[in-house]
Amino acid sequence: MNAWSASPGKYVQEAMRNLETYLDKQGKGIKLPKRATAPWLNDYMSELDDMPELGAEMISHYQSLVGILHWMVELGHMEMIVEVSILASHMAMPHEGHLLAAYHVFLYIKRHHISCLVFDPSYPEIYKFVFMSHVQEAIPPNAPPPLGKDMDLRIYVDSDHAGNKSNHRSRTGFFIYTNSDLIMWTSKTRQP
Repeated sequence: MNAWSASPGKYVQEAMRNLETYLDKQGKGIKLPKRATAPWLNDYMSELDDMPELGAEMISHYQSLVGILHWMVELGHMEMIVEVSILASHMAMPHEGHLLAAYHVFLYIKRHHISCLVFDPSYPEIYKFVFMSHVQEAIPPNAPPPLGKDMDLRIYVDSDHAGNKSNHRSRTGFFIYTNSDLIMWTSKTRQP
């Protein structure tokens, strides 16, 4: 069976090289963390961060990092979609803790840069009788006959229901699959 795939591996490696070069040129002794076994710091709540706000130059640096991470998610690193969404919610007024959290995500992705988004032409085995045993699709009598193969569209949605500790907003996300292929994904904070 043939399949088409895409990988952000080279983009991740180049982004890491650029970040490490930037940190070396700063000469402020800022280094990436030593370990990152998960994309997010344990027990870190970004909305409650009380570290000092970043200066204008470092705000620009932070925004650039979040943009790079967002592009990595778009290229196929969906395992950090929530973390990047959380970092993006602090773009207007980031604190030092948010920058350290962004560095942590970069270290995680450096260690786990090999990922591949595969577009599989096969059809998934979905037991529709489990989900739709009593549902019948209404097809108009004058509908043209279907052409081609069947297509299965699945959507998975989740929310943390007031997960933000400071304003009680919810973070919502979804994944959309066509047959076995992930075609769209997002994670964002729900606005009031």
